Amino acid sequence: MPTLSPSPASESAPAADASSLTTAPTPPATSSVIATYEQYVVPSYARSIVLVRGKGSYAWDENGKRYLDFGGGIAVSSLGHAHPAMVKALTEQAQTLIHVSNLYYHPWQGKLAEKLVKNVAAPAAAGAGKVFFCNSGAEANEMLYKAARKFGNTQPLAETGTPPATGTRFEVITANNSFHGRTVAGIAATGQDKIKKGFEPIIDGFRHVPFHDLAAIEAAISDKTAAVLIESIQGESGIHPVSADYLLGLRDLCNKHNILLVMDAVQCGMFRTGCFLGYHRILEGHPRASEFYADGISMAKSLGGGFPIGAVWLSDRIANLFQPGTHGTTYGGTPLACAVALAVMDTIESEGLAASIRRIGDGLKACILNDRDLMGNVFSEVRGFGGLLGLELKNRTTAQVVPALREKGLLVIPSGETAIRLLPPLNINEREAQEALGILRFLL
Repeated sequence: MPTLSPSPASESAPAADASSLTTAPTPPATSSVIATYEQYVVPSYARSIVLVRGKGSYAWDENGKRYLDFGGGIAVSSLGHAHPAMVKALTEQAQTLIHVSNLYYHPWQGKLAEKLVKNVAAPAAAGAGKVFFCNSGAEANEMLYKAARKFGNTQPLAETGTPPATGTRFEVITANNSFHGRTVAGIAATGQDKIKKGFEPIIDGFRHVPFHDLAAIEAAISDKTAAVLIESIQGESGIHPVSADYLLGLRDLCNKHNILLVMDAVQCGMFRTGCFLGYHRILEGHPRASEFYADGISMAKSLGGGFPIGAVWLSDRIANLFQPGTHGTTYGGTPLACAVALAVMDTIESEGLAASIRRIGDGLKACILNDRDLMGNVFSEVRGFGGLLGLELKNRTTAQVVPALREKGLLVIPSGETAIRLLPPLNINEREAQEALGILRFLL
């Protein structure tokens, strides 16, 4: 049973003019902050309000209005705003050692790598694995592409048993509606045409197939294929999880053809679903769960709780393909970044936040699903787990709903044109979840 219960509209949300909830509110007069942006910042984002401070699950704009932040910097702010553990780590580490080159060792990077390896907990088939640190999810995915090519240039296809000619195995199969970043390779890997427009010609090396379709992947495998890259829960397309059987079938397929299975866990990782990785949650309770493993996993977003850091876990099978000179980064894995990420992970562990976001997030999902008014009039489907929920809109668009909720004090993230994402901090409480539910009912 969910711990939350939906409140009647009369209790949780006073009556509202329906027209005000289907059209964007009139923006306030342009502030000096917005004017400065318009003059000096590249206009590559459609921004709205000016946020000036945050505390816990709330943020405030320049006019003093408070918002319940269920956007979380797009699944980044895992501990909310200004968490004491992060403030302490930032302050103390900045006074100790901020940056050193990766030409040197420092204590914090090894400790963080150890934590990540132990949380991945790969089966013996993959080995414990090793971690490379970078600065973002896009960079983490770039290493997966390079891992695929490095592997493909050295390992034979299972059918022939003979090593390939250099450069012949380089293709990565990805899914339609996926999102893997905005670098030149990232947009090529992404299965969305709108991301690619204006940046042609798109680089070679990626093939896209229907999402959650094993037969389509097998049909796409050729003597050029080096890897399959998937998100176990597609984030940018509206929070779409795969099934446990699909994951296990994919592992079998990659073993059969001697190709890598690499996972983009940038959005669904770091306990957002109530488990460390999205596929951990999906595989729970399956009799073959222990057989599944990835060859590489990209991570970022919630890992640093708002401080930029990315990471790539590589299985023992491919980690040692990267020797000195094969890959590098200036800022990846600095003492400051690693100290903050360690504080985030330590807090999640010590405060039991994985179990908490599972209980509260799943409870919120159940309340929405059990609310006949919301499901009959506003939403047609609710997908995801814990703190990674996708709400499919019924007869409305995100362009209508996101500004309307923001006007009522709830920040959410659009996912395409027809779904919104709820991405709260992992440490939200039941009162805040109930508050979010009440604001959602303003859409009735």
